[in-house]
Amino acid sequence: MVETSPTPTSPWPGLITQFAPPASCSSIFELLSTETSVGTANGVTSTWTSSILTSDEANNAFSKCQPSGWEQRHFQFSPGVCPSDWGYWGLTATSSGSVAVSQALCCARSYTLYHESEGNDCISSTYNGQTSTILRHSPWLVHWQTSDTSSFDFSIPALTSSRSVAQWTPGQSLSPTAGYDDNKTGSGDSYGGLRGGVLAAVIAVPVIVFLLAVGGCVACFVVRKKRRRHAQEIRTAQDARQQ
Repeated sequence: MVETSPTPTSPWPGLITQFAPPASCSSIFELLSTETSVGTANGVTSTWTSSILTSDEANNAFSKCQPSGWEQRHFQFSPGVCPSDWGYWGLTATSSGSVAVSQALCCARSYTLYHESEGNDCISSTYNGQTSTILRHSPWLVHWQTSDTSSFDFSIPALTSSRSVAQWTPGQSLSPTAGYDDNKTGSGDSYGGLRGGVLAAVIAVPVIVFLLAVGGCVACFVVRKKRRRHAQEIRTAQDARQQ
């Protein structure tokens, strides 16, 4: 059972147990686009096809797969922990007086955090011959204080405002000299080198032309996402004027 007991000072819902999404929830995606690229190598012309799919958050079945309160702040929980078997990305801490508040982004297993100026995405890619599939879902954002950890059913790295962790999964041990990165600013915007080069780790394809094709698909996805956000902002402004 998922517990939802946010601290009185937090406007976010709380989630202090590791939520376990039903297995059926992993297939609720909608197709954004299919891209086709043609290339020639050693005199042989080949066609590569890449499909981009994103979590279908408008699907009624999707909402039934989420913990209580997920829509209040769009997957933001405080105090909160990532779902069971998910990875923690960009763990950092900031100080508010004498209290250290830690935060992390959560991506499902086999997904990698992809950071760009308009926001963050969790992305997974697979390929089979000349066909690739790119899956995307929204990352969760969780916060916690040291006093919250006694309620967790697992141990979580102890962070200070001078340290950060690029990526961590429950059960993984970190020594004081390995696994932690210097974070001189104490900012929550440190991803331990995740920016920019994530595609090289996410999309590991042995054919360079196919790599470029898949990379182009991700770029197209980012552009489409910006356009969708811009369109939503316009609709929101229009609704406000009509009220």
